[in-house]
Amino acid sequence: MAFIPVPNIVQARLMLLEDNGVVGQNVFYHACTPPVTIAQMEEIGAKWSETIVAHLVTSITGNWNWSGVLMRDMSEAEGAEINFTEGFPIAGTGSGTINADQVCYTVTWGTGLAGRSARGRSYISGLNKEVIVNNNRLSDSAQSDFQNRWTNIREDFEEIGHALQVVSFIELGVPRAEGRALPVLNNLVRFPVATQRRRLS
Repeated sequence: MAFIPVPNIVQARLMLLEDNGVVGQNVFYHACTPPVTIAQMEEIGAKWSETIVAHLVTSITGNWNWSGVLMRDMSEAEGAEINFTEGFPIAGTGSGTINADQVCYTVTWGTGLAGRSARGRSYISGLNKEVIVNNNRLSDSAQSDFQNRWTNIREDFEEIGHALQVVSFIELGVPRAEGRALPVLNNLVRFPVATQRRRLS
């Protein structure tokens, strides 16, 4: 699919490396004050480094390491791109029995609007086996814990003016001429455990 611009939005790819060499990533979108600048990208990257340490590192098993944040200006096809590595790598410090790489939990991102193109979802690797009940769902305490962690992350980015966004590139099965960004207003960590292979390589 051809590049679809999204004005005043930065794409942030959180890059992860498993000890066995598998590479994973989580893709997020952030609002920026126009025009998008390298300084704003660096601010987003620094906040990810900070918030990973503050809110995520103890929930990820030690076989995973965040290696950096690859960011690009989505305003134009040849927009600026940087690989932010200051403060990285960051190793997971969570204890417990390691799961298969593709076992994840999910975070659904809400915008206050109905419809598939108005919500997003992230797949989070590195949860240990002890937080899974009946081999298919998070325990109540784990769901509550992860929910609080991601709420804090969402609020951290709101506070610095780079709120998380849900971006839609398709409308009624047709690529949009320009991507539509909606600010994330709420997040929900879901109980069912998921499998995610597309973001592993």
